[in-house]
Amino acid sequence: MQILNDKPKLLSSILGVQSLFTICFFFSSLAVSSTANNGFNVVLDALLYAMYCLGGLYVLNRSQSGLAVGFLIGVACMTTINSLKTAIFWGQLTGCEETVDGTVPHYSCSHIGGYRAICVFSIIMFVLSFVFTYILVEAKDEIVEGNITKGYDNVGASSFNSGAGAGAVGREGVRGLTESAASALGPMHRAATALWHHSSPTDSPPRLIPT
Repeated sequence: MQILNDKPKLLSSILGVQSLFTICFFFSSLAVSSTANNGFNVVLDALLYAMYCLGGLYVLNRSQSGLAVGFLIGVACMTTINSLKTAIFWGQLTGCEETVDGTVPHYSCSHIGGYRAICVFSIIMFVLSFVFTYILVEAKDEIVEGNITKGYDNVGASSFNSGAGAGAVGREGVRGLTESAASALGPMHRAATALWHHSSPTDSPPRLIPT
């Protein structure tokens, strides 16, 4: 398939799939946001996923510099590790007891279905992030070199257009100077012709410049 050979497009497609699961993860995180001790963290994870997907798409399509690609590799690695951590934590939390004897401070187990959803989406994000990071590391030189080549092509095209424009302006300037000189010397030519006819009517007058 052609998309497998186009690494930036392939990576953008992976990020697009991750964006869809990020939306699912975000709504699931809102459902379990009241969970004690980790409700805020899972909502923050969803926001970080969204920033990671948007930033990755921007780098791959707008800013393919070496610094930007290297930064994206670092963010992708941290996202992969965080996804694994999140999947393990919420997977273990699905085994909590909804009813316990007595009152346990800072303990809640009221959204087991939401915990399972967070675990599943985290596993999917972990797999996609791992694949994305691997391909990005393998293709980083190709992505950066392609950006440099594209920049050189744009510079060459701009230089050619500038040279062509300057040549056109130069030709118009020379033409204007020629016409101005002919207009200025025209009366002198007519005066010389009249003087020659007056002194030697039989001889042909000299031609100074064509009018």
